[in-house]
Amino acid sequence: MPRLAAALLLLACCAWGTASRELLAKKKPFAANLYEAIGKSQLTITKLAVDASGLASQLANPNLRITLLAPSDAGWQRYFQDCKTGVPEYWNAAKFCNLQQLLDPANRTKLQQLLKYHMIQGPELVPLERGSTYWHEGLRFYQAKTLQSLAVVQLRWWTMLDGNGGFEAHGTGRDGLVLTQLSDRAAGRSLMHVVDNVLTSFPSPF
Repeated sequence: MPRLAAALLLLACCAWGTASRELLAKKKPFAANLYEAIGKSQLTITKLAVDASGLASQLANPNLRITLLAPSDAGWQRYFQDCKTGVPEYWNAAKFCNLQQLLDPANRTKLQQLLKYHMIQGPELVPLERGSTYWHEGLRFYQAKTLQSLAVVQLRWWTMLDGNGGFEAHGTGRDGLVLTQLSDRAAGRSLMHVVDNVLTSFPSPF
């Protein structure tokens, strides 16, 4: 029985790997790796955060296979502003109130945890496709495991009353919408989507 389970797991991993390779083959390469993709997308604060966290070398690995939900600069500013104004919902509270706190070497471990919540585990990738396995329409979420101690970020296609909608990355704390014009960017063996907010998990690991 253990041998059968191992064989099934191996087949599943091979299938996921094949699907990811086929997906990337259909997309025009945007960057050689995620670190380069962050720079080319002019995500200044995310790049500073990655550098300060010590995760730059990992994201520069072209063989890394994850889906990165990278906050825009405006998303980081929104996060800092919420800290300053005092968001009443404690699950939405920002842990860093400004760029100086975010990049403080004393907060390096906390920053790593925050960034890892934006990294969806591979080997399967999560392309933008409305109504797909990852982006259900309606109230049902896809539970995507992240690198933050396997905490999940919930994904769906969100439709408003006027018929408009978007790809929602629903953190268990803070949520964000995918900026489609800055997303589905192939970077090495990974994908990157830019989101309009900083995502957080609840309860927070720090």
